[in-house]
Amino acid sequence: MGGTSLAFPMMAYAAPDSPPAKFRRLEERVSTLLAGENIGFDLRAVSFDDGYEFFRITKNAYTLYPVASCFKALAVLYYLWYTPRELWQLTDDSPVFRVAVYSNNPLTGNLLQETAQYAWHSGNAIEKFNNFVSEVLRIPAGIYRWNWAGSPTGETTDERFASSLETRYVEQAGVRHEMDNLYTPNNLAEFYLRLLQRGRFDAVHPQAQEAVDTTRWLLSLQADEYQSFIERVWGEYIGKDGVIPAEDSPVGRVTNDAGIVQVGSSTYIISAMYTDGEFRFLELLRGVFDALREYEDV
Repeated sequence: MGGTSLAFPMMAYAAPDSPPAKFRRLEERVSTLLAGENIGFDLRAVSFDDGYEFFRITKNAYTLYPVASCFKALAVLYYLWYTPRELWQLTDDSPVFRVAVYSNNPLTGNLLQETAQYAWHSGNAIEKFNNFVSEVLRIPAGIYRWNWAGSPTGETTDERFASSLETRYVEQAGVRHEMDNLYTPNNLAEFYLRLLQRGRFDAVHPQAQEAVDTTRWLLSLQADEYQSFIERVWGEYIGKDGVIPAEDSPVGRVTNDAGIVQVGSSTYIISAMYTDGEFRFLELLRGVFDALREYEDV
């Protein structure tokens, strides 16, 4: 894939208190599984209580990929962060519920547009959302536009995140492609880490922790008659997947998923972004979770 810098190779590190031999076996198994795959991957073992990180295994974690609907998880937190608490709507027919659980595309634009009136950041609706991500969450990421049919943000853009063949692009088989709305696996993993860093934002905003807790709850709900990739291969999680059909993408079908999972008694953040086929993506995720089962002896 492509991006603003060279693709990072397979990388891993462990905190000093991680069992070294056991960790090396896991790292070697995941590295072998992902060898030769054009995948962006960020896996972290963390504490559910405070986000403390025990170890990390990555591949192409800082390479840009089409984010698809995965960014909507951040839009959910954005809405809950800035919308006055007394105006929150959390019923199963509310826009934020429909975006978090059912990935409703037009309502995503409504969420961004309506929240902008409460956000203190400068700029238009897209710029305000991106500024929240970069200035408050401290994640260097942003979408260029959300122009889904029926969305009030259809003509709104953030030129800072415009795609170009020089700086912001997707690369496949040595060919660069311009695509809207690019994130890295690291960006998504960092977002889910923020959801676990209890108390981090207490001094920033009075309803911050309640917004984080409610975001985690919404992202844990499973849609009727639909399962994300991680839900299919593992089960319950706190997260959001994303798909771009092959006919709408110059790099083929985009399949992403990211979130927080529980394996045995341990908590993991996983972020995976892929463009080489849904069937293979599911195979890779199954392989990762098989490796985690063995590591956790579950």
